[in-house]
Amino acid sequence: VQILQNLIPQKPQIMVTTSSDANAPVPALRTMRENGATIVTFDSPVGEDGQDLYVNMAPYELQAKAELESALYNNPEGGKVIWLAPSPNITLVNKVQAALDELIATDPRYSVFEFIDTLYMDDDPDKSYSVATSAMQAHPDLAGFITSSGMANPAVNKAIQDTGRTGEVFSTGMA
Repeated sequence: VQILQNLIPQKPQIMVTTSSDANAPVPALRTMRENGATIVTFDSPVGEDGQDLYVNMAPYELQAKAELESALYNNPEGGKVIWLAPSPNITLVNKVQAALDELIATDPRYSVFEFIDTLYMDDDPDKSYSVATSAMQAHPDLAGFITSSGMANPAVNKAIQDTGRTGEVFSTGMA
């Protein structure tokens, strides 16, 4: 948000950005729009009046299906899964999670998975490692993690290895 606010006086004609919070950047982006800028967001849209165009990498259901297909490939028997998300305020993450829930509830192929929790790790590798390690301790029967964060995936994989759970707990996601 601070970076966007610092750019306002430069009166950009076009701003292309993404956000880890759907609402926080909207006032700055709205001011840029009022100054004539075209605002394009990608990866995750921002709130009302904060953008002119949103470019999604793929429909939310398709992203969710890809994550579940990967999870099935790693663990066809399914089991208890934890959703790791950077923040509760990211539209993309919330829409994909809703699509995951819908697919698990309606498609027998994916009903082998049971989401038992959503944990937030702020796109921080150290926190991701800690959260994953703690989650595996709290849930000895955990089958895996599904995440939407490129920062989380390597840290979660390291946590799985360091706790000796390789082959028992999987980690997958899109980032």
